Amino acid sequence: MGRKILTTKQSALVASALSLILAIAPAIAQSVPAEIAKAAEEACIRSAGDKGFVYKETISVEPKTGDINGAVVVLSLDQNGQIAKLTCGYSASTGAMFDDGARAAVPQALINPWLLFLPALIGFPLFLWWWGNSLDRSRGYARRDRTDAIVRNHGRNINIYSGPEDNYDVTGYVQDGQRVTLSGLHKNEWVELAEGGWIRSEHLESSVGGSRYATTR
Repeated sequence: MGRKILTTKQSALVASALSLILAIAPAIAQSVPAEIAKAAEEACIRSAGDKGFVYKETISVEPKTGDINGAVVVLSLDQNGQIAKLTCGYSASTGAMFDDGARAAVPQALINPWLLFLPALIGFPLFLWWWGNSLDRSRGYARRDRTDAIVRNHGRNINIYSGPEDNYDVTGYVQDGQRVTLSGLHKNEWVELAEGGWIRSEHLESSVGGSRYATTR
C-alpha cells in the first residue's frame, strides 16, 4: 500500500489540534485538585483574618512546587482601606503561611493625590482677588457691591467713556430712564458699567428708593 499524503488543509488541521493540546496540557498537568484548592483557600482566608486583613477575593490558586498536597493562593485583601495582593502558601501538613511581607504589613491611610493641590486651587483665586483689589486701590479706584441704577438726565442721553474721565474715548451712550447694572468699581464721581465703560454717577438714581446714586457709602 502506498503512503497517504496529507493535503495542505489536513496538515493545517493537525497542526491546530497539536497546538491546542500543547496549550492545555500544562494547565491540566498543573491543576490543583478541587478538595486541596478549597482547603487551601479556606485556610489562607482564615489566616489572613487572624492578621487583621479583610478578604476581598481570590485571584488564583496554583500548584505548590514539590508538594502534591499543597497550593499557592493569591488573595486580594483589605486592611484599613489599603488594598493588598498577598501570596499564601498552603500545605496539608503545615497549614497556611503568608510571606514575611504579609505578616509585617503596616496599613496606611490612603490620601487622594488631588488633595495635595487643594491649597493651590483655593489660594490662587484668592490671590487674584486680593491682587485685583490692591491694583484698583493703587490707581485710586474703590469698590462697592454690584447693583442696578436708573439713568436720569432730563430726557437726554449720556455718553459712555472708556475710562473714568472726560478725556477718554466715547464708546456709546445710555438713554434717560434706562436701567443699568454697575460693576461696583468707581473712581471719584465715575462708576463702571457691568458690561464695560464708565459714566458719571451724578446722572444715576438708585433703583431702590429713588434717591441719587452715591459713590460713597
